[in-house]
Amino acid sequence: MIYSATKVASPAVDSPMALVPPTVVALTSNLGKGLTGILKTGGDIGKLTPVDNAGLGLARAVSVVSVLRQSPKLAGYKMISLSGGQLVDTDVTLAGQQFRLQT
Repeated sequence: MIYSATKVASPAVDSPMALVPPTVVALTSNLGKGLTGILKTGGDIGKLTPVDNAGLGLARAVSVVSVLRQSPKLAGYKMISLSGGQLVDTDVTLAGQQFRLQT
């Protein structure tokens, strides 16, 4: 979700601007529908809409692989898109693990 605050003029206060409550905009991802096609045919990655950091990381990984596949020097290699975003919990621990990552 995206939050935005807008300033508007208000005669009820001395200052010429007052804050209006934020507007909430729900976003919908299309990664589930479009990601496989882009991996297979090399379509336009810019048409995908990630809505969270894990989706953004996965879209970035697909984009990198799409570019690498265009190189004749790498034609003999099998490349797969990997993103580690799904492996790290919000408390900076590996998902399902008891230890913290060393930074």
